[in-house]
Parts: sequence; C-alpha cells; structure tokens
Amino acid sequence: MVKVLIKEERKALERNPGDFLKKFEREKMFIKNLIHPNIIKYYDVKECKTRFYIVMELAEADTIDKHIHYNHGMEEVLAKRLFRQVAEALNFMQLHDVST
Repeated sequence: MVKVLIKEERKALERNPGDFLKKFEREKMFIKNLIHPNIIKYYDVKECKTRFYIVMELAEADTIDKHIHYNHGMEEVLAKRLFRQVAEALNFMQLHDVST
C-alpha cells in the first residue's frame, strides 16, 4: 500500500499568479517523469480556482534536522550516505535539465 501526502499550494498563487503558474506547470511536467530512488514521486496535480493540490509520495523518515536534534548529532557513516543520496538525486535532476 502506498501512502501519499497531499500538498496544498495557495499562498504563492495569490502573491504572483503569472510567475507561479509558469513555474508550477514546468515543475509538474518534469517532476512527474523523474523516477529515481532518492527523489519523492509525484503522482498527480489537481487545480481548483485558487489552489493546487499536489499528490506525492509520503516520506515517512525523519528529516535530517530532526535526526540531528534528537540524536545530538549524526554519525559520519550516516552523514556520508545521506550526502551521497542527495548528490545522486541532484546529479540526476541536472542530467534531466531540471533546476533545483
């Protein structure tokens, strides 16, 4: 069973609709086709009058900052592994012409 997160985008739309819509459409086009183990999967995007709803994979692990806070640091082996995963994801995105 896949767990999902539904993210609501509203504030950015109200501030500058034109720029937000261009960026949103571009991101939607690229990110839905990015398949990589270190990148959250996007499943769908729904548009309403003043909001967008993004349906994406739910990452259940703690964030890095929470891990560091609760564990009073991070072991070097884990830090290297996480850094490598982030670097691989960024490299993959760059190869597919997706800006971060």
